Amino acid sequence: MHYIQYTICCLLSLLLTGAKGHESKLFTRGPAFAKYPYPTFFIDCPELGGSGSRMDLAHLYGGGGYFPELRWPITTAETQEYVLVCEDPDEPFAEPVIHGLYYGIPPVFIGLHHSDFIEADSNNDPYRLRGGFRYGANSGGGVYLAPQPARGQGPHRYFFELIALNSTIDQSKLSAMATFDEIAREIEGKVVGWVFHNECAYPLLKDGHILRTLCRTIDTTNDKWKASELDLDYCFGVNPFQNELVALDNGKALSQCKGEDACTLRRKSVLGPWELDCQCPALKGTVDLDAVLKRNSDDTVVECFGHKGVEVDITSKIRAKY
Repeated sequence: MHYIQYTICCLLSLLLTGAKGHESKLFTRGPAFAKYPYPTFFIDCPELGGSGSRMDLAHLYGGGGYFPELRWPITTAETQEYVLVCEDPDEPFAEPVIHGLYYGIPPVFIGLHHSDFIEADSNNDPYRLRGGFRYGANSGGGVYLAPQPARGQGPHRYFFELIALNSTIDQSKLSAMATFDEIAREIEGKVVGWVFHNECAYPLLKDGHILRTLCRTIDTTNDKWKASELDLDYCFGVNPFQNELVALDNGKALSQCKGEDACTLRRKSVLGPWELDCQCPALKGTVDLDAVLKRNSDDTVVECFGHKGVEVDITSKIRAKY
């Protein structure tokens, strides 16, 4: 399975399981991002869908190997240049695999198409692309290393990270084919924002079993928030042999725990999966919510086993809570 995730810095995926990566070594965890520990705007991929979507054959090494189309809103007026990094932290290596490194992306851009990633003049200007920007070194050579994880390694995640800079990179300080470390050094003190694709959070469990989620979606002109509520009794049941919490269609597990605090939501780290933890006489256990829940076709309502959450109005009070 091959998954795509569009992000800058804050990397939450609702559909990935078995993550085994080196998130702490991602480009956006470097010292240049010390003043911006969280994302500031959003990115979209119309070809593949939301964060956590599977990559199709056209975007894999064994297929077309196309770079996915990306779109983002107009950012701060300070932006003078964008840098784009694509990396996979789930390969069994000491560092994430770099699939693409691009710099000098004009500040007027609000998106990229795979046709932008074709070399413009390989003889006279070998590292300039048709999109008007340049590419640096990746882990496989060439303009872009299309995903091709080895069999038996489980899901891989591909992070497409777009960084806005308030000053252009001094290209005279870079190698002819710029390296990952050179770009990381040259953007220090210049970062003014970064992006990730539409995101959902699980910040509230009502009445011990109603999950309220808040999902943010964006296109190039409109920023939207949608809240929904899903009864987790539709999603989880009890293993009768061990009184253990398990994923089960309409299992009605949470209602067996009396008291609103019997089941809680938690996340071990900023990059870790959301977990549901229940500790009561009727059942005990912790499950990965990201492995059970998914978003519907417009990426704004969470569902499980075909049971969809119900949209609720977002008042100013709810916004403040989130």
